[in-house]
Amino acid sequence: MSFKLTFSKMLKPIYLIILIIVLVTVAFFGYKIYHRIQLRTNFGSGAGSNQSVHINNGEGEIPKSGDLCGGTGGNGQIVSVGKNRFTLKQKNSSNRIIHLTDQAKIKISTGSGSLSDLKIGDRVTLVGGPNSDGSFTADTVVLCN
Repeated sequence: MSFKLTFSKMLKPIYLIILIIVLVTVAFFGYKIYHRIQLRTNFGSGAGSNQSVHINNGEGEIPKSGDLCGGTGGNGQIVSVGKNRFTLKQKNSSNRIIHLTDQAKIKISTGSGSLSDLKIGDRVTLVGGPNSDGSFTADTVVLCN
């Protein structure tokens, strides 16, 4: 009888530990699913912008016509174009050098484009990341209409 009571008392902490592990696991996977849904919803944030480009003709698709920047005007206006880079006048009137990766994609209203499609005065939205020197490296450049 004494053994049975001791064994029963030992099982209670084990059940509690198992319950905690299950709850932590459910919370972790719930967060991962929520985060994945949020990424799909907020597609298209540009360089340092708090605005999102909403694309209404299918998830992840670039529209074939119209304003590719969703009326936001993009991240700025091109003021000079060089080899694998250009200078962008941002909305706050400061200039920023934009470097293009070797695999950079340039999206225009007719589909894919190239660096030669970017002209002084064009407005663009960027996808990429800032560099420590203040420049920006773009993986994707979307030419606004």
